[in-house]
Amino acid sequence: MEENALKYARKVIGAAVKARIEPDRRKLEEKSLFEQSFLQCGYLAWDFPAVNDFVFGKRFAGIAKDLMKVSSVRLWHDQALYKEPGGRITDCHQDESY
Repeated sequence: MEENALKYARKVIGAAVKARIEPDRRKLEEKSLFEQSFLQCGYLAWDFPAVNDFVFGKRFAGIAKDLMKVSSVRLWHDQALYKEPGGRITDCHQDESY
């Protein structure tokens, strides 16, 4: 069951990322150094219903709530990060704002 859920998540999120980046026809070397590190797609849940169902699943909210030992959680944003073949390493950085 868990493996099927993971396969489904990979399928729908991967398809959403592909659809989001498809208009960008630049080669890797034409992109900025930042863009060469990874593909970053945010707010996919707002544009893709299947991703929305996954991101807003009560199961994940329940797990987050339990881990943080709070009565409720609020989603800040969704974000998918993918490494492109041949892409550069991701520099050391801090995601404090997230």
